[in-house]
This record gives sequence, C-alpha cells and structure tokens, in this order.
Amino acid sequence: WQRDIAVSFGRVAMIEAQQGATERALDGFRRGRDIIARLARQSPDNPTLPKDLAQFDADIKRLTP
Repeated sequence: WQRDIAVSFGRVAMIEAQQGATERALDGFRRGRDIIARLARQSPDNPTLPKDLAQFDADIKRLTP
C-alpha cells in the first residue's frame, strides 16, 4: 500500500506538471521518491522499486532547471 501511495503522488504530480504547477509537481515527485527510497532500503531484493526510483529521479530531473 505504501508503494501505491508513492505512485499516486507521482500521478498527481504529473498532472500538476502538465498544468504548469512545477513547484507542486516537484514536491509530489519528491514525496513519492522518498517513500520508494525507504521501501527499497527495506526490501533490496524487490525488482520493481529500483525502476520506480529511476522514474521518480527522471521526473524530478525533467522539472529541475
């Protein structure tokens, strides 16, 4: 369920980014990334979490000047 929350933060952030609310979008991406990073540390054998982390990193980089 925690991953689901992180993914939801990312989905909302994507909408905010499309609407031009860059700071809110970045906040959402960062919040989601923080959750995924914590889960990845707790479950290093989970193959999905590194992919999620990479996606959050890419989204943050895309919006960061």
